[in-house]
Amino acid sequence: MRPPRVQAGKRASPRSGAGRSLFPNAAFEILSPSTARNDRGRKRQLMARYGVPEYWILDPLAKTVELSRFTEIGCNQPIVVSEGRCASSVIAGFEIDLAAVFAEEVAM
Repeated sequence: MRPPRVQAGKRASPRSGAGRSLFPNAAFEILSPSTARNDRGRKRQLMARYGVPEYWILDPLAKTVELSRFTEIGCNQPIVVSEGRCASSVIAGFEIDLAAVFAEEVAM
């Protein structure tokens, strides 16, 4: 299994014991048809198991963000955002504008 493509910040996982292992505060995946099932299933479960507070899946075909937030008592159903902005609850000031992220052309 490949690691997440982008990681933001690292901290000791509450489930690993202080200082034993470091885990990201958030993990981000760019979905592709060949990995969708694994990203939404096995990887999402792994993020919850290892105490990663947020798991973002960006789907360029559907132009959506699926945001899973995990807590000590469990996880919720992913929030699916299809327009506007999506903000992190664990990375201060981080948000994405879906229209800009999924724009057809990128200005250089």
